[in-house]
Amino acid sequence: MHFNQPFHVIRLVLTCLLAVAVLHGAPDQLCNHDAPVYFSVDECIDGMSLPLATPSSLNELKDEFELICWNIEKGSNSGWKQELRTMAENTQLVLLQEAIFVEEMKQPREEPLFWSFAPGYETNAHSSGVMTLSRMEPSFFCSLEATEPWLRSPKKTSIVQFPLGLDDNSLLLVNMHAINFTFGIKAFAKQLNEVGHILEAHVGPIVFSGDLNTWTQARKDVLLPFISKFNLTEVGFEPDHRSHKMGHPVDYIFTRGLEVKQSRVVEVDTSDHNPLIVTLALLSNESI
Repeated sequence: MHFNQPFHVIRLVLTCLLAVAVLHGAPDQLCNHDAPVYFSVDECIDGMSLPLATPSSLNELKDEFELICWNIEKGSNSGWKQELRTMAENTQLVLLQEAIFVEEMKQPREEPLFWSFAPGYETNAHSSGVMTLSRMEPSFFCSLEATEPWLRSPKKTSIVQFPLGLDDNSLLLVNMHAINFTFGIKAFAKQLNEVGHILEAHVGPIVFSGDLNTWTQARKDVLLPFISKFNLTEVGFEPDHRSHKMGHPVDYIFTRGLEVKQSRVVEVDTSDHNPLIVTLALLSNESI
C-alpha cells in the first residue's frame, strides 16, 4: 500500500473494521480483508482510479476460473451447508444473494476464503444481504443500497475489484439482488443505472450477475438495453434449469472481456433458486 497520496489515508479509514460505524444494525464486520469499503457510486468510481496493489493470489485468475451465482434463500432449507461446501470446494468465486451472516456461509470450506458482505434486510435472528466469496483478495469493495418502494426493505449490490496484473487492469465483479415488489419499472431501472455509472468507469473485464428479479417482460425490456450499452454478453445454459418466475428467468450471469468455457445449472432442493456455475477465461487481449 502506498502512502504518498493523501487519499490513501482515507482508503484505510474506510476499511471493513471501521465501516460498521455507519451501518445501524449491521454485522460487526463487512469483510475479512483490508480493502477499502465504499457506500456510494461516486466513492466507488473514485476508488477505482487509485493504484492497484498486486495480491499474492493473482494466479487464481491467470488461467480458467470458476464462478458460482446462487440465491441461497437465507439458508432456510436443510442441506444448504453441505451443498454450498461441495460447490465452493474447488471454485474461485461464489456470489450469493439472500446470504445470511453466519460462519458456515462466510467460510464454507476448510481453506479460508476472502468474503465481502453487503447487509440488507435485518431480523432478530439474522442479517441477510449479498455475499461475495473469493480466493483472491479484492482491491476494493463497494456496497450499494436500493429500497423496495412498497416494503421499504433494502436490496443490496456488492461490487468488488480484482487486479489482473501490473498495468492497472482489473476484473470487476458485480453481485446484485434486484428490486422486486413494484408495479412499474422506475425503481428497478434506477438500481441498474447506479451500477451502470460504475461499469462505465471500468475499462477491463466484467462479470455482472445475481438475482435480477426479471419476472415481467417490462423488466427484461429495461435489462436488455442496459446489458447492450456496456457490451455485456449473457451466459447461456443448456439445459436451462434456471429458476423462473411468471415464465421468465430471474438469475443471470453476464460477462465482458471473458470467454465462457463451460456453463451449467445445478438443480437443488436447498433453495427456491438453482445455482448457476460458469467456467471463464480472460480473452487474449486482457493482460494478467
